Amino acid sequence: MLGLKNDVPHEMTFLDHLEALRWHIVRSAIFIVVIAIVAFMNKEFIFDGIIMAPKNSDFLTYRVLCELSTRYDLGMCMDKVDFSVVNLNISGQFTTHMWIAFMTGFIVGFPYLVWELWRFIRPALSQKRR
Repeated sequence: MLGLKNDVPHEMTFLDHLEALRWHIVRSAIFIVVIAIVAFMNKEFIFDGIIMAPKNSDFLTYRVLCELSTRYDLGMCMDKVDFSVVNLNISGQFTTHMWIAFMTGFIVGFPYLVWELWRFIRPALSQKRR
């Protein structure tokens, strides 16, 4: 991979490659942590709107199945969904909240992570392989 030092291309050493990789990883990690913090602050939307959305009888999948059921007489309409969430640990709710925020950050930030990885790998590829 070629680097630019004083506008002159040069071959990068192994340590230069490690430094470049480190900065790509640091930028990706910062992006994922920022998204996780935003997800942590929007707990109601993440839990009520996404994770626990199937508990509502007006959930999109239930409405589609009910419409198909009435159209083809399949008997798949759901009036009420009964379930309860059980927590067995003292800190279970908080750790679940933290893990969901981190996983949301990782899922939302994954395209950026792949883009950073591609930015690291792309200079090493020939024009034909790109």
